[in-house]
Amino acid sequence: MSGQILLLAFSPEAEARLVEDLPLIREAEPAAHYVLLTGKALFQTPPDGIKTIWREADKRGAGAFLALMRRLSWQQFEAVYDLEASFLSGFMRFCLWPRPKWHVWPFLTCGNRASNL
Repeated sequence: MSGQILLLAFSPEAEARLVEDLPLIREAEPAAHYVLLTGKALFQTPPDGIKTIWREADKRGAGAFLALMRRLSWQQFEAVYDLEASFLSGFMRFCLWPRPKWHVWPFLTCGNRASNL
């Protein structure tokens, strides 16, 4: 795969998960361009290999959510790595069109979650 990959990390817990699991993700998707969707207070230092960071996860309201979903849909990501594993990120899964492959954290340790790694 050589397209764009979206990484979701909105909380400090997800930030720690991304730092820990980024080598695993990069091994699975070595030629991809990574886009990180996060909040303003997280990732003061960009993780290694991630050049694009969108700090829009803190915006609230239906209008902001719909605008974000439209922007993400236009990017046509090949895959999403959901390090948040929250209700919001799960709901986002049904709002993106076309639907990319969706990998939910923990990627290799939880058999009841959909993961394609």
